[in-house]
Amino acid sequence: MCAQDVFVQQTQDVRNPVIYAVFTSSGSVFRGSAVCVYSMADIRMVFNGPFAHKEGPNYQWMPFSGKMPYPRPGTCPGGTFTPSMKSTKDYPDEVINFMRSHPLMYQAVYPLQRRPLVVRTGAPYRLTTVAVDQVDAADGRYEVLFLGTDRGTVQKVIVLPKDDQEMEELMLEEVEVFKEPAPVKTMTISSKRQQLYVASAVGVTHLSLHRCQAYGAACADCCLARDPYCAWDGQSCSRYTASSKRSYPHLGGAAGRMSGMGTPSGSAAGLTLTVSVLCLARGPVQPMELLPAPTPPTAGRTLT
Repeated sequence: MCAQDVFVQQTQDVRNPVIYAVFTSSGSVFRGSAVCVYSMADIRMVFNGPFAHKEGPNYQWMPFSGKMPYPRPGTCPGGTFTPSMKSTKDYPDEVINFMRSHPLMYQAVYPLQRRPLVVRTGAPYRLTTVAVDQVDAADGRYEVLFLGTDRGTVQKVIVLPKDDQEMEELMLEEVEVFKEPAPVKTMTISSKRQQLYVASAVGVTHLSLHRCQAYGAACADCCLARDPYCAWDGQSCSRYTASSKRSYPHLGGAAGRMSGMGTPSGSAAGLTLTVSVLCLARGPVQPMELLPAPTPPTAGRTLT
């Protein structure tokens, strides 16, 4: 597997952000992509641990237990332990030689929950980039993943807990962002402008983080979309803001849990029943009317 992109999500602890990484298979027989989430604390623990060292007649990988050169390889020059060293050029030859012969750490850095967050296998594309936005919805905080692909599309995805052991991935939409398909190289989120800026080798474009009006003109359609950005305000499906007073709740991931009244939790029947009851209790549900999905000036069509 080859790493394609990394996104750093800041947390309240500035020393321990969350790391999102995109990996793809390098072979032609098996095509696959994955997004994994790592803790900076776990990464720091591994890099502070033992180096990998080949030892014995069979040259097996073992933890290095010999004398560690000073400064410890991996230490940044000019820091607390190396105030007199301005760059790695000032490192002693002993440190440089050790780094050349010990490029690996003995322990592995595992993703959170020891499994990928998103997996794509057998798809006619590979994931190339990732950007993550934290969204405060009516029923809690969500992390929305924007995944770029090598066919020039951006997937909008949320991952919800299905039960105590499993997670459920929900793709909200996939949009072609360029007139001529080109692999997505980088993406940047502007929370202030509520825009996602997407770059490829042929140009840069942008699209809105949310397109609530595309989910239809009915309360049930808005709720069933499960988009954390959106909520039913009594007249239309629109952007949810914590300061606005909405009489109709956005269901999102909580809808599956609320549907447990007499039906399997998360089931389509239970979710539809719950949404219908809530919408009817707060006002009549209008007939379904699909609206054309708006596109940015340089965008193509929305994939379904």
